Amino acid sequence: WGVDARVRDRLLTIVERRCVTGRTGARWQTGTVAALETLDGLDRHEALRRMTLRYIEHMHTNEPVHTWPLT
Repeated sequence: WGVDARVRDRLLTIVERRCVTGRTGARWQTGTVAALETLDGLDRHEALRRMTLRYIEHMHTNEPVHTWPLT
């Protein structure tokens, strides 16, 4: 298909790691909100707000979501 081997391998590794860890963007979001509510004692609105801020921070690192910490 003409895809550069380095690009192909990087992207397929990300897909593989998401499968192995079970960590997708949606799972990261729900896990982070749950952790913020449970561990930090935040109400739902504040937990969602903080999760969104963390999502933005992590998004700009260009690291795959399966590597992001939950809290």
